[in-house]
Amino acid sequence: MGERRSLMVDAEIADEVKRIAKRYGMTLSAYIRNLFKAVIEVERRGLYAPSVLRRGALMGTLENMGFVYAPVDLLRDAGAEELGIRIGSILKGMGVDPEEVLELFVKGLSMLSMDSRRLMVMVPRDEGRRALLSLVLGVAQGLGVKTYRKGEIVIIELRS
Repeated sequence: MGERRSLMVDAEIADEVKRIAKRYGMTLSAYIRNLFKAVIEVERRGLYAPSVLRRGALMGTLENMGFVYAPVDLLRDAGAEELGIRIGSILKGMGVDPEEVLELFVKGLSMLSMDSRRLMVMVPRDEGRRALLSLVLGVAQGLGVKTYRKGEIVIIELRS
């Protein structure tokens, strides 16, 4: 096993994690060890582990709503914007962070810029990605997030 280290953590956090570990039939030490191994694996892939966990939680929520991973071609002629509005409204009602949702949805689009206030996306030329953009704009609308277009660029205002 090797040399061991002690870590300091707030008691309420430790107690909550201990309850979680127990739900899975694990000791606190075993659960933390598995968590640390997963963090190392994710970080070695160049990803920030806390963001991966939050994104995973969001993706689990979306899967519970019936989402599946699918090629953007399937969005064609499917009323993508109306679907996006419904999705965004549901997510807003759940209190999901609009920024995290929209960052996840724009992954398949050509991102020009992203900062703490806005996402800037090129209007795609191909029909499938235009449908994806319509879905994203609908989700933004359902979440109550302002969007506008300047020529071939769509701007999604995350914060005013």
